[in-house]
Amino acid sequence: MRDEYARYLLSLHSRNAPIYAVVDGASYDNLPEILWRGDFKSKSLYLDRGDNDPEQIVTAPHLVVLDEMPFEAGRRSSTETLAALFDALGSTSGVVFWHGVKSAEHLFKHLRGLNVIHIPIDALATDDQAHIAETSVPVLFRHADANALAQVITSVNVDEASRLMGPTSTLVCQPDAHWCKGLPFLHMSRDKDWPTPAPGMLSLSVGTMTRMEQRREDGLKAWALDDFSGDSETPMTQETILDAFARARVYCLEEKDDIWEFIELEKTFGPSFEKRPGWEAVANTLKSSTKTAKQRIFYAALACDELSERQ
Repeated sequence: MRDEYARYLLSLHSRNAPIYAVVDGASYDNLPEILWRGDFKSKSLYLDRGDNDPEQIVTAPHLVVLDEMPFEAGRRSSTETLAALFDALGSTSGVVFWHGVKSAEHLFKHLRGLNVIHIPIDALATDDQAHIAETSVPVLFRHADANALAQVITSVNVDEASRLMGPTSTLVCQPDAHWCKGLPFLHMSRDKDWPTPAPGMLSLSVGTMTRMEQRREDGLKAWALDDFSGDSETPMTQETILDAFARARVYCLEEKDDIWEFIELEKTFGPSFEKRPGWEAVANTLKSSTKTAKQRIFYAALACDELSERQ
């Protein structure tokens, strides 16, 4: 599958329109060191403000030039650099490829403008909405994370897609399998009928966020089925996993870790554990309006342990 992916990427490359890689620092333990050891020509998309924040340095996305040959003698071709990059990174879900601009500086400027985008407040977690008065908020955009971008490029409208693509013609990424819906990789190409990219910050509409949420929901379900049905010691049926997933969402558990904790409780204490006679305290904790999602799942787990020990 990686060979097929590499062949497609290299088929886009030309002298006038090379391909560039943008690697997500947050997807790897120490991306700057990986790139340094691999002798890649790269540049951080987060500017150094002089605060020497180690977390920001390590997690920053980096633009990587694949065609190194025009810079100095003895450098690698795109084919050689791409193979070396894949070997250095291991996982491909933390890199997105962009094509269609001749200048790395031109692409750098465009991507810098995508580091932060606006989303509607309704798209935030329920626990966060109460603290914000505005109708939209700026958020960090993980445009170098293939798993995050997979949810975006399948959901945006043409105006948003045009602003996302900017001066580029194609973006390509290979998310984890549960985000790909059976495809070997995902790509978006600029259509000749698209409008001119709007100036200013990329803002995603309510409709786009709704589609993204459904895409995320579908991906998380597929992920949960992979994780919990494959447990050799205590496998769960697909029906049980999906039922637990649906109930977790009814209790407004939105983050993956919280949903997974709920499904673990289902696996440990049995189907519909919180609805068992005498376990009303568990259900009440999960419904609490005064606790955050993480607090609710934490105290529900404690209540399950206590009730189980009594029986």
